[in-house]
Amino acid sequence: MTWTLAEGIVDLITDYLKDNIAAKLNALDTEFETDGHDIELADPVDYFVGEHELDRIAETPAVFVLADDSDADNWRDTIIDATHELRIGIVVDDPDTEKLRRRLYRYGRALVELIVDAKTAGSLNGFLPRGNPRINYSPTLTDGSRFMGDVTLEWRFQLVEDRP
Repeated sequence: MTWTLAEGIVDLITDYLKDNIAAKLNALDTEFETDGHDIELADPVDYFVGEHELDRIAETPAVFVLADDSDADNWRDTIIDATHELRIGIVVDDPDTEKLRRRLYRYGRALVELIVDAKTAGSLNGFLPRGNPRINYSPTLTDGSRFMGDVTLEWRFQLVEDRP
C-alpha cells in the first residue's frame, strides 16, 4: 500500500457523495414537502476537486471537495499519521434569496449527515473525522452574487497509513 494522504480522502468523499447524495436529498425533500416553502433539492450536476475549476461552474448544484492543508504529526519511513483539513461544499442558485438561503441550510445538513453516514457504514477506509465540523453558510466562492450561494462543511480527517 502506498500513502494516499489528502488525495485519498478527497477521492473517497467525492465518490461517496456521487453514490449517495441523491437518496439523501430525496429523503430531505420528503421530510420538508409540507413545510410550505416549495423547495426541491436538485441532484448535483458536477463535482470539482480543484479550485481553478470552481470559476468554470456553468450549472448548479455543483459539489466541491478540497483539501486545504495536511498535518503529519508522526511519521517514519513506512508509516505516517496525517490529518487533513477538508472543505466540502455545494454551489446552488435561486432567484428567490429566501429560498436560496433555505436551500443552503438543507444542503449543509445533507453534507453533515452524509459524512456521518459514511463513517457509520465504514466507507471512509479508516479515515476518521476529527474535531467539530464547521458549516459556513456565508458565500465563499459566490461572494458578490445575488442569486448564487455556497455552503461549506469544514472538517478534519485523520488516517494512519503504512507503505511497504
